[in-house]
Amino acid sequence: TMFARLGNAFEREQQFASNAAHELRTPLSVMKINLHNLAREVAQGKQTGIDRFNALQNDTDRMIHAVNQILLLSRTSPEVFEIQKGKVDVVLIAQSVITDMYSKIENKRQEISLEGEHAILRSTEFTLYTLLQNLIANVSTYSPEGASIHLSIIADPFKTVIIIEDSGPGIPAEERSKVLQRFYRNNAGLTAGAVGSGLGLAIVGQIVQLHDGTISLSTSGLGGLKVRIELSNREQR
Repeated sequence: TMFARLGNAFEREQQFASNAAHELRTPLSVMKINLHNLAREVAQGKQTGIDRFNALQNDTDRMIHAVNQILLLSRTSPEVFEIQKGKVDVVLIAQSVITDMYSKIENKRQEISLEGEHAILRSTEFTLYTLLQNLIANVSTYSPEGASIHLSIIADPFKTVIIIEDSGPGIPAEERSKVLQRFYRNNAGLTAGAVGSGLGLAIVGQIVQLHDGTISLSTSGLGGLKVRIELSNREQR
């Protein structure tokens, strides 16, 4: 059992290094090209240097976002989770996430609502905050201005259910399994200039596995996407 756990740990480390190299290679290359062109155009006094500068800023934002997401992946390992977990109220974490993200949601004139009282789960504040933050950020990013977002949390003795729905464009049925894969991005409905790395739902999926849970995607009653997550309240063996 110990060797099996060590083997899994080594495999995760190798995959983490591969993910980091894969995701950072492209923005770094683009930044290098933009820096070269910017230096040349500034020297020539061209106005297009401003456009190059703005593009460089966007590339930098995307790389910072990717680094943060990759670091989140590295911090959601089973070993760390088992050591740190305790009783956490999912609803309180959801309220904190919405409060922290509200200004960004309001900037897109979107409306978000939360339904649920108390839902105690054996977990950590970090993993649940990360799960909910990625869920809400993904929904907000892919939904248009003025969209509605509804988050509901239901608890029973055996599981905690998290459901998030939106009135955005949704995801075609044939693509729903792909969006849980790392680095896959569904560009339909993506807001121009939005920063993403294709890791958000992959991180959600990894956290769901830590809780011996399940995740499913379907069509929302609001017209967009419905994500249903069930997290086990039972102790893992």
